[in-house]
Amino acid sequence: MNSDVSVSHRITRSDLNNEELYASYREVEEFESHRLRSNYWGATYALAGLDFQLSRKSPFLSNLHLFYEMRPTVQFSAPAGVAAQVQGGVRSVFGLRFDLR
Repeated sequence: MNSDVSVSHRITRSDLNNEELYASYREVEEFESHRLRSNYWGATYALAGLDFQLSRKSPFLSNLHLFYEMRPTVQFSAPAGVAAQVQGGVRSVFGLRFDLR
C-alpha cells in the first residue's frame, strides 16, 4: 500500500510603504507531492448481520435470502518516516443471495 502526500506552502507578505497608508500584499503558494512506501499495513473487520429466508415450503424460494451486513473495520498502516496511522469505518451491504445446494 503506497501513500500519496501533498504539502502546500502559502506565504503571505505585506509591504507597507512609508509614503502610503495602505499595505500591498503578495501571496505565493507552492505545492509538493511525495509518494511514500508503507513498511506494513493491515485491516481487520467483524461481521454482524441479519439473514432472512424467503420461504421454507417452496423449494425455489427457500434458496433465496435477503441479507443485511455491517462490517466495522479497523485499518492500520505505517508509511516510511511517518507515525503509524489507524483508521476506522463501517461498511454496510444489503442484497439478495441465492444458495446453491
